[in-house]
Amino acid sequence: MDERKPPGRSTVTRRAILDILRNSMRPLSAIEVHGILRAGGGRQSLSTVYRALDSFTETGLLIKGALEDVAHYQINSAKHTHFAVCTRCKSVVPLKGCPLKPAQVADDGFEVRGHSLEVFGICGRCRGSCNNGFVSPPRAEK
Repeated sequence: MDERKPPGRSTVTRRAILDILRNSMRPLSAIEVHGILRAGGGRQSLSTVYRALDSFTETGLLIKGALEDVAHYQINSAKHTHFAVCTRCKSVVPLKGCPLKPAQVADDGFEVRGHSLEVFGICGRCRGSCNNGFVSPPRAEK
């Protein structure tokens, strides 16, 4: 885990945000981080959380990505992770390894500095609860 000192002012809120992300097994949205802070008794505004996340992202401490068009944040470590999202229950599952390699870029002079990958589908639990990934329509009452 990345134990770098948070950039800018070191406040209780900023340290708590980093702790939440360090202890998370998946990227979190600002709303999720805010909810965890509030559940722990914090009284921070959502805008405060966004400002801290933006600051951490600008300095490279966090990586900002998108899952289903919603910004999610994770600690920027040497080993990055991609995730698959179930379109039914919204569960997030880490992928094993990274399928993208810098050599896959057609331009030989192109320097890859980062990438993002979104994978969507239906998880095994949701597939098991329906027929071939499709839920039967409700029966009409007589």
